[in-house]
Amino acid sequence: MRIKLDGKVNETFKKYNEFFISLKVGDVLKGKVTDKNGNMITIKTPTQKFIKALLETNIWIENNSAVELIITNIDDGKVYAKLLTMNNKNNTANSGIESILKSLSLNISEENLEICKALIKYNQPINREIIEYINYLLKTIQSFNNDTIKKALKLLFCEKDVINMPLHDINSVFYSVKDDELTNFEHFFERDMNFTHDFDKTMSKILNHIFDYYEIKDNVKEVLKGLINDTMNIVMTTKETDLETIILMLSKGIEVTPRNIMVYNLINKKNSLLTKSLEYLIECLRDYKDENLKFIKAKFDECYFRPNEINVRSINYKMNELIKLLSELEYILKQKNYVGFEVRESISNIKEIINLVEAFNSDFNYLYIPIMINNNKTDVEIFIFERNNKRKKIEASNANIIISLNMPNIGYIESHIKIKKDALNIVFKSEDKAVTDMIKHYSFRLKEIFENKGYKKVTIASINNNKRKANVLSVNGMVNPYIKNDYYSIDVRI
Repeated sequence: MRIKLDGKVNETFKKYNEFFISLKVGDVLKGKVTDKNGNMITIKTPTQKFIKALLETNIWIENNSAVELIITNIDDGKVYAKLLTMNNKNNTANSGIESILKSLSLNISEENLEICKALIKYNQPINREIIEYINYLLKTIQSFNNDTIKKALKLLFCEKDVINMPLHDINSVFYSVKDDELTNFEHFFERDMNFTHDFDKTMSKILNHIFDYYEIKDNVKEVLKGLINDTMNIVMTTKETDLETIILMLSKGIEVTPRNIMVYNLINKKNSLLTKSLEYLIECLRDYKDENLKFIKAKFDECYFRPNEINVRSINYKMNELIKLLSELEYILKQKNYVGFEVRESISNIKEIINLVEAFNSDFNYLYIPIMINNNKTDVEIFIFERNNKRKKIEASNANIIISLNMPNIGYIESHIKIKKDALNIVFKSEDKAVTDMIKHYSFRLKEIFENKGYKKVTIASINNNKRKANVLSVNGMVNPYIKNDYYSIDVRI
């Protein structure tokens, strides 16, 4: 008797084989233990796949334990792995990571341990090349602690586009500019006591020194001011870069450059970078009589969303229009030999915002768009996700939504929304107690609106909180079922 498999079963086997073939040494597997026999362990992954792996040592593990395995070898269809138990005590986790570092012939240092933990957190493969590469990036960052002014001057005079240069190439700049080329600036070096709050003042004095010492045309002065600003941004941004930012970017396929880090940091500081950049471009184009530039300015004004316009079709259309307008503006300015630094920066920053948002959209729905509310322009950041579930397609009856924006009259405010079938829980966060009190006073009206829309249980809270704001990192922790996230001081569960 022949047993025929239906299409669904065949498709399941096909997907499993594709998944198994995609496994490679260094991959980290996460899941719950369903069976253990001697050194052989079976785990069920969050994507509902069962994987058998042979552990190098026989360790006692209970069924249903959440575990992490790192693949050390794949031979003849068998997967060999070592155990990493991040959900257990830190010393157990460190012990597992230490064995990985030993097998890779790497030092068991605090830096390497932290790198491994971060790689595991972001589901990245662990191998010698990656760990050494990240160490090199961290050492490049640390190098700015010494001779900061001298390094800044070398960045200034290197004649390279350093702000868009990969971080791993920046050290080469320090060797391309010789010390004797900086002779006229030596009196600034004695003020260089590592990185202090006077760095920006010193760079301004250097700019004035250049203007006094050299005969420079006015149009070149503008270029030089831009280069000074670029240099300051590079140094300040590099100093603010941490391990988790680097690995987050690498995990999303984002090149680690000073500009990408700078834009990412400015987004997290909630300073409406997109709106500021757009408004600067609109202001610069205001007095131009060129018909093409007047048309672009008018179109920039149309890029702002109204609250009732925020939907997938409208977002895709307006953001694509914005990209086209930026390209047209760049082309026209190039034809006119326009070298204004601020315009160039605004165009570059808007482009990078769009690129970063697209990259961060892989595990959850993420929007960062310019909006107009009561004639006030600002940026709105929206996260839509399902807790402990890394996928973009979610059920509307089981969704988490975070909306954040900075308004001139009420300041920064976040709303955390939890939908569970016909129940709705909303928590508003503000740094201003007067704002939270106002929300509490009028919350009954909002509750009535949602009850009229069919929600049977609506709870609304408003709290005064100036702790860490919601961002890509914190939401990434909420959607990953294996990341223990200590961010939330607000419980929005029903």
